[in-house]
Amino acid sequence: MGTSTAGSLSRTGDIHGFTLIELVVVMTIASLLFFFSVPLFENIRFFSGGSSAGDLAGLADELRERAVSLQADHQLHIDTASNRVWITDSRMPDTALENAGNESFNLSEELDILEVRFLSGSGPNTEAVIRFSRQGYADSALIHLNENQNAMTVRIDSFLPRATLAAGLGLDSPEMVELSRWAFPGSD
Repeated sequence: MGTSTAGSLSRTGDIHGFTLIELVVVMTIASLLFFFSVPLFENIRFFSGGSSAGDLAGLADELRERAVSLQADHQLHIDTASNRVWITDSRMPDTALENAGNESFNLSEELDILEVRFLSGSGPNTEAVIRFSRQGYADSALIHLNENQNAMTVRIDSFLPRATLAAGLGLDSPEMVELSRWAFPGSD
């Protein structure tokens, strides 16, 4: 007698591939990983060593966020005479604070910091320190610079979450004079 194959599932030959269920499960897992990882990278800015004025504004934003997340005050040191920038924070030991200036990085030749002015009226100095507090505040400052012979200004406000970059504003332009009068009353 012969055996009946009706109702039995048997594969004949060598079949390769994935089932629809396997593909759906893998796509679901990948989607969930992507969904939860995107917010982690949303606020990350990459600082390429000062190759542009936007990088300097991004560094200011990053320091404000880092100060809040680590609950430690951070300082951005800017030396306009040597065109160098370095970072310190309140958790650093005294020896590291003393050596931080030696471990600074030079800005690119295309980027030249002209001056840093503060809302408190101090400035311009050859070395400026912009403080970012653990509560999310920062010193209000205007960083005037030239990038490839284009006048630019990075504006850091105490209560605004992001630094702003204004292109084409020279130190003597009418817009910058008006901005300085608004930001620094009594500095005429």
